[in-house]
Amino acid sequence: MNKEMIVELVKKTGLSEDIINQAISFVESKLKGGEIDGVVEGLTSKLNIPDDAAKSIVDAVSGAVGSGILDEIKGIFKK
Repeated sequence: MNKEMIVELVKKTGLSEDIINQAISFVESKLKGGEIDGVVEGLTSKLNIPDDAAKSIVDAVSGAVGSGILDEIKGIFKK
């Protein structure tokens, strides 16, 4: 994720940048591994953060991961 998104998540959740980066790594690994169910719960228990903050992070990361995949697909068809 880019720096702007991380700063926005820090503002939105009130969590430190370090916790946000740990959360992003956790969520990215789960989503790329195909694990969708329980990501929010795993994040709240692993990093002891509030449920609403975890949902915000998951939403942001899934949007970024999704757009990256979409960009890759579009790139294939441009060739």
